[in-house]
Amino acid sequence: MAKAINQKKLVRKPWKNRHRNLEYKVVAEFDAHNRDENGLLPGTQPARFRNGYKVLQGKLAEIEAANIEYEQEGDPVHTVRAIGAAWSLSEVLANAGYVFNTKPLNLIVTDLREGDFEAGKFSNKYILAQCGASVKEINKRVEEVDLGLFTTGASDGQTIAGAISTGTHGAALQFGSMPDYVLGIHLVTASNQHFWIEGNEKTMSQSFLDEFMPGVQRMNDDEVFHAALVSFGSFGIVHGYLLACDDVYKLKVIKKFLPWDLVKECVNGPANIESLGLPPDPYHFEIDVFPYKMETVYVQAMYKEYGQAENRVPMPVEAKLSSGLDAIRLVGALNNFIGMSKELMDCDLIENQVMGQFKEKNGGYMAPRLEFGGSEDDRIEPAMSCELSFNANNALAALFQVLAVAQAKPFMGIVALRYIKQSKATLSFARFPTTVAMELPAVGSKRTKRFYERLWKELDERNFDFAFHWGQMNNIRAENMERRWRPEQVQAWKAARAVLLPTGEQRKLFSNAFLVAAGLQEDGG
Repeated sequence: MAKAINQKKLVRKPWKNRHRNLEYKVVAEFDAHNRDENGLLPGTQPARFRNGYKVLQGKLAEIEAANIEYEQEGDPVHTVRAIGAAWSLSEVLANAGYVFNTKPLNLIVTDLREGDFEAGKFSNKYILAQCGASVKEINKRVEEVDLGLFTTGASDGQTIAGAISTGTHGAALQFGSMPDYVLGIHLVTASNQHFWIEGNEKTMSQSFLDEFMPGVQRMNDDEVFHAALVSFGSFGIVHGYLLACDDVYKLKVIKKFLPWDLVKECVNGPANIESLGLPPDPYHFEIDVFPYKMETVYVQAMYKEYGQAENRVPMPVEAKLSSGLDAIRLVGALNNFIGMSKELMDCDLIENQVMGQFKEKNGGYMAPRLEFGGSEDDRIEPAMSCELSFNANNALAALFQVLAVAQAKPFMGIVALRYIKQSKATLSFARFPTTVAMELPAVGSKRTKRFYERLWKELDERNFDFAFHWGQMNNIRAENMERRWRPEQVQAWKAARAVLLPTGEQRKLFSNAFLVAAGLQEDGG
């Protein structure tokens, strides 16, 4: 990219994320789409896919040609961020430059042919999903062809690219996180450059690439692929994924309130789950705690059985949180209590308001897409949420530390513990052999922010080994980056980024203030 040729006064427009805890002013917003130059949607899937990334490249060409440096203070503004549902609560979304709305890029291809694959690699359980397809859209589409996603997050409103690139997970103890069923990534890095990235072994055929993404540069490299999985918009614009699916399955649901003294024996993992009166080997396992009333806590276990869930239990309208806990929606029930003191939080009124959102259930089935109760169509109240990961062996000690800080710095929220396998993604926060993901959703307030900040400080002072979910609130900075992840992981991620974005100007284009503060953008702002 050439040196900036002009300068003009900065005029920006306001932009907010979905949960309304972040607000920025951006230079411009742009809606990507799959239509042709005449505004028409082609009749074939490959043509739609081609149009999608060509539209992205066309806009990048305009930005590269203009190369305007603005009079500005603080954040760099000659930057690009692709944003779908704007679901994340963290600064990874931050961008003072150009915002690309990728939600209209929502093609889902479920009828890939044998010739689309390398010899011996064909599977009718693989799908191609464009970046803007929501988890809800994909869940519905794959169920129609008797398939199911191995796991999703605690809601279905995210776009698939946003969910995967921030390391979103559910509570699939036997599987892992969403990045772990990705087999290929289509990545746009410049107006004249795009990549098809897989692991060391090729999965898709050259004829497939020529049809869907002609001119693409193929890359088969485990290290680059694993780094690109969780890269939160800083490797370029993810345009599509090849996803592996499971056969369609249903989840048998058991949810109950149990005495804390009993449940705490399972906080370090469900090895002793039978002591709770639950069958062994759950597919989904979760513990939900209200810090100010610990006599009983809520336990959820789900058991996988193959086949359609014809008699699945519909989600009660009045108790959406009772399934899987999209706990951020809890704030809708809590906003009236923002000013409550710790003493008032102890009262039965608050406990009933919080834990009353959960309902016991013994049996009945849910389809995987109903594992969680949230929807992209639901109204989202202003909220905050932080999610930390620990080695499951240290989960009880970490929970006790969270509870101690909650006494000193009360917050209006809950603690949700979910258990997942280690991820293959280089900078996934599920970095422990068995990871406990500890989510702390709460009302959006200064009190909540003070609680988070105190907790992060206390955990570091007591030498807890933990990482942050990239899509939720955090204090990831250059000075602690290699404490949250191993130094070799951080270096491998940076090296992969330099392979895909070989010039400093390219890396700056897909940078933002968060990346700079985290020490992951080595070329400055």
